[in-house]
Amino acid sequence: MSDIITQKEIEKNLGDRLWRLNNLYVIKDENGTMVPFRLNEVQVELHRGLWFFVIIPKARQLGVTTFFSILYFDQILFSKNKTANIIAHRQDDMK
Repeated sequence: MSDIITQKEIEKNLGDRLWRLNNLYVIKDENGTMVPFRLNEVQVELHRGLWFFVIIPKARQLGVTTFFSILYFDQILFSKNKTANIIAHRQDDMK
């Protein structure tokens, strides 16, 4: 797949949350380089198993926080009357 998304492709897929998550967002990698966000295996499983409430023990380097940050951002952008909060249990984890 090309990294360039056409207007026609956007219009066709904008209603598909999974497509949006894999095509519209960029993140900084471990080197600080901006890269396209693509769901990894753990994130795909999280997306498949979403329920109203999700409790996930903290696992490092699986992209769980990144996934939920982008998911909530997407939900706020593409839904009416939605809000989201991410709560960290320690001050350092909020940075």
